[in-house]
Amino acid sequence: MEIKHTTTTPGHPQCNAQAEVFNKTMAKYLASFVDESTLDWEQYLPALQFSYNTSYHSTISTTPFELLYGMKPRTPSNPRQDVQRKFYGESFASERLQILQKARQIAKENMDKKQKAYKDQHDKNAKKHKFSMGQKVWYLETNFLGKNKKLAPKYCGPATIIDVK
Repeated sequence: MEIKHTTTTPGHPQCNAQAEVFNKTMAKYLASFVDESTLDWEQYLPALQFSYNTSYHSTISTTPFELLYGMKPRTPSNPRQDVQRKFYGESFASERLQILQKARQIAKENMDKKQKAYKDQHDKNAKKHKFSMGQKVWYLETNFLGKNKKLAPKYCGPATIIDVK
């Protein structure tokens, strides 16, 4: 199924944007059910996780549940009478796999369209920079050795451009 596992360090979760978005969403969900004095917030996580996984995501134009299982979830608002209680053998499994692969292909196409739309929207307001030798510029500071990264300025300068490539 071409699943690729990626890792990140616990001290720097920001490089995993998908996890950051999920954590922000889960915090919003939790804030709807508990207040700052609630100490048993963990009991809400399973229901909130199910809610998140069965909610429509515009980027993939479906729900994460459907991408994982290839069918709509059974919920009180969406009961299914046609639940299969038998194992139908190899053909059923291969048919399910084809449905999942098609659903994931459609989700990827929808995600690519959304990403292009986001990029186009961003590029609409972005301006190209023309740099020339001798021009003064501010540059992003990346070396925080001996500095407090949280308090140090993010940009340094002005600096003079000595070469344009």
